[in-house]
Amino acid sequence: MLVGNGVARNGEPELPWSLTLHVRKFPVGKLIPAPSTQLMRDMFMAMIKEADFIRFGSTKRVMDLAKSDQMQLLDGLEAHSFEKYFAIHSIIAPTHYDAILAQQQHQQQTPPGKTRSQLPKAIPLRFYMLSSTQEDSGGKETAKLDISQFHVSQLPVPLVKEGSNEQLLTVTDAFKLCYEITDPSSNAFVSKCACVCQGISVPWDTPIAWLADNLFYADCFLHLVVVHIGM
Repeated sequence: MLVGNGVARNGEPELPWSLTLHVRKFPVGKLIPAPSTQLMRDMFMAMIKEADFIRFGSTKRVMDLAKSDQMQLLDGLEAHSFEKYFAIHSIIAPTHYDAILAQQQHQQQTPPGKTRSQLPKAIPLRFYMLSSTQEDSGGKETAKLDISQFHVSQLPVPLVKEGSNEQLLTVTDAFKLCYEITDPSSNAFVSKCACVCQGISVPWDTPIAWLADNLFYADCFLHLVVVHIGM
């Protein structure tokens, strides 16, 4: 997230970072002072449940996890153990892209009147877009690293376009949906922006389902930073 927030006009992260150390006036309204391990675990599990609800309309998959499975998920995260974490993650968040392909194949083979497999309802996704900018001494527009300057949009994003079982939703489609953009000329605006996820500049025509499978964050959300880079 921090790497994505620091994107310069050329679409690449600005390095090295310029950090400011504050020793007074702790932002109690934004940060938790000295959080305990248990509090951090509870907050993380709350995010996992929220993602589960967005994806399937309930938190059943997370709530059905055994206590040992929940501990393995948390221990894997703390120990940076991909094997431990993903063994449980794959239970609560099956791959979206493969699910679409399986659904399409199932529809072709299912006789009329028979029940078809159900895709996840939506993808847990958040867009972060800078809502204000500043001019540096050289007149170049730069992005502030203060996350409070970013407008966060979170709406249920389906895997495929409305009325279609085959046409995958792209990053552009998801962005327009989250920010309720309907103007056809918005494509010009999108072309002047960089979409960054996990420090990677993501092509706008990438299927959002594929992105959710391969660049998801540990909280099961897909976090995308949109920064105006100009042309």
